[in-house]
Amino acid sequence: MTAVATNLNLPDATLNGKSRASALVAITVEQPATSILSYQSGGNLLITGPGKEVRKVYRKFESESSIACTLLATDDPTKKKNADNGTAVEVYLADELEISGYLGEFSVTVTRGEKTMNLAKTIGMEKGSFDMVLDLNPDPVIQNEIPPPGYYPVGTSYDERQKAMEEIPAMIGKFDKPKYFAYDPDICAHGRSGIIGCTNCLESCPTGAISTAGEIVEINPHLCQGQGMCATACPSGAVSYIYPPATTTIEIIQQVVQKYMDSGGQQPELLFYDIENGSPLVQKAIAFLPENLIPVQVEEIGSVGLDVCLSATAYGVNAIHVLGTKHVPRSVLYNLNAQIQIFDALMAGMGYPEGIVQLHTTNKKSRLIESIASGKSADLKIEPAPFMPTGLKRTDLHFALDYLYERSGSRKKTVSLPEDAPFGEIQVDRNSCTLCMACVSVCPASALEAGGDTPRLSFIETNCVQCGICESACPEHSITRVPRYLFDLEARMATRALNEDSPVHCTVCGKPFATRAILERMKDKLKGHWLYQDPDAVARLEMCDDCRVKAMFEKEAGNVQY
Repeated sequence: MTAVATNLNLPDATLNGKSRASALVAITVEQPATSILSYQSGGNLLITGPGKEVRKVYRKFESESSIACTLLATDDPTKKKNADNGTAVEVYLADELEISGYLGEFSVTVTRGEKTMNLAKTIGMEKGSFDMVLDLNPDPVIQNEIPPPGYYPVGTSYDERQKAMEEIPAMIGKFDKPKYFAYDPDICAHGRSGIIGCTNCLESCPTGAISTAGEIVEINPHLCQGQGMCATACPSGAVSYIYPPATTTIEIIQQVVQKYMDSGGQQPELLFYDIENGSPLVQKAIAFLPENLIPVQVEEIGSVGLDVCLSATAYGVNAIHVLGTKHVPRSVLYNLNAQIQIFDALMAGMGYPEGIVQLHTTNKKSRLIESIASGKSADLKIEPAPFMPTGLKRTDLHFALDYLYERSGSRKKTVSLPEDAPFGEIQVDRNSCTLCMACVSVCPASALEAGGDTPRLSFIETNCVQCGICESACPEHSITRVPRYLFDLEARMATRALNEDSPVHCTVCGKPFATRAILERMKDKLKGHWLYQDPDAVARLEMCDDCRVKAMFEKEAGNVQY
């Protein structure tokens, strides 16, 4: 959950420190509730890995009456039994092994020779799954950066093995956790008509919780561990973080910064850190950090995205520090850096300095203090924006950017952005585009429109999320994406023509049925075809479908002379 850090022993030797203390006292933003998910574990443990190691670990679990162990070796050439304390223990064998699931629901598929089986069902386990898995294989079977709850990929590490063996007996019973995300498939830009577009959430998820489900994605809430990066990377807002929503975080920032300034504080800066790993480090370092630095605690650092940072800047924040400890997954750090690059490009395009958002990756107090002290801090002198967050990601982004642009004094109309930015235009090669409208039919964001009876392709830039589906769908390869931000609000929201052509009217009934470009392209392609050496066949190309069929029958009956 997001919270300002009232539990820290904050120094207040300066006016900034006193203003900070005053601002942190009364925050009235309500934290919205979220649904609860449950795991149910009965203590059935699968131990898998090299046979010798599997048996060694099993001996240490024998005295744990609450743990029912199944042993699965991945290297034994023959089936063996091992007797300990007079009890025979069967060791099952696997040539190939697949594991999926989470605490209480691990599906284990074993291939032995030509036979593939569900191990739990094969050995007679009623529910057909295991509750936990202790993986001793040097290369873990599940290779997500963050393993599922109940899965322990300890490999050959003695320390990790001991830690897992101490934790496993306590993982029996019912365990609850919040649901961290919401998903709106109606605005998802993942795919259309079999064409894959945006894959940001899949690529940024360190838990493997997200998978393709046709034109949309599917998020397994039991695998999701709330890193928040999927929502941060989503260009449309289809995936949103709800523990808490970005709206709550932005409201907290607005309140605390306003109260800080009202109390006389100057040049406010923010420090975002996560509860579990960042909090202990901040507690050690806070006495040595500047008193204009306002600590903001979040559930996961990956939830601090472009919308949060731009809104904070519009509310008058001069610098934003994001603390990423060694426990933050590499994929999250990579995507946070990508968000910062987009932020920098946008701010530079408006004439503001770069480096307002800084990512500090350290686990040491001294390095955090040094890194923050050496960072850039600019007195932006931005009067706090009056707008409140709407809960619509793209709307909040546009609100913040429009506000910052108006106060920048910049006259620049556009700025180029990195390739993974959620804003931009598409350019159409008019020489090759036939106005077939394949792009319009697949656009998930209503950024492309057809001209109705008039052959015209129109574009609304504010709607475009740069998913690339239109680019892939174009049969003529006429479309190119151009990541950029158009600062002119009216131009951004306007409908503008990308290509248009005169309609071709049927030579018989006069009905418009195609564009001139399509007809000429068709004639060019059929020029050498033996069926179209007859002038009558070529003439029929200038007719609509109904008249063309009628003319063909009349020609065969000998009733028409061309």
